[in-house]
Amino acid sequence: MKIITALALAGTLLASPVLALAQTPVDPAVLAPIKQLNDGFNTNAPAKIAGAHVASPIILDEFAPYAWSGPTAIMGWGGDFAKFAASKGVLSGVVQINDPSVAEVNGDHAYVVAPSVITFKTKDGQVKNAGTFTFALVKAADGWKIQSWAYARGAALP
Repeated sequence: MKIITALALAGTLLASPVLALAQTPVDPAVLAPIKQLNDGFNTNAPAKIAGAHVASPIILDEFAPYAWSGPTAIMGWGGDFAKFAASKGVLSGVVQINDPSVAEVNGDHAYVVAPSVITFKTKDGQVKNAGTFTFALVKAADGWKIQSWAYARGAALP
C-alpha cells in the first residue's frame, strides 16, 4: 500500500510542473518564427520560410528522405515536399499550427510543441490530418529563430 501511495504522490507532484508549463503564457517573440513559418507554408513563400530559421537548420518530416540539415535544408525539404505532393496528387493545402501545448524557455533556447491540422485538396477530394510540430529555437542577434523542427502526422480527421 505504501508503494501505491508513494507512486500516486509522485505522479501528482510530477504532473504539476508539466501542467504549469502548458498554462504559462509564452513570450510572443518566441512564437514569432513559428507563425512566420506557418505563414510561409500557406503563402508558398520560401523567403519567409527561410527567414524563420537559423542558417543551418534540421528538419524532420514524414516523406523521404525524412531528414534535411545544413545550409541547404530548407531548399532540399521544399523540393522533396514538391515531389511528395505531386506523387499524392496534392493540388493545394493549408497548414494550421495551433497554440503550443508545451513551451519552455531557458535563457536563449526554447522548446515548443504545437498541435496542428493540415488540410490538402487532392484530385480525389480532401485529406485532413491532425499532427504535431516540435520546435527547438534559439535567440539570435535578430530575434528568435527555429534551429530544428519535426512534424509527426496524427489521426485522419473528417
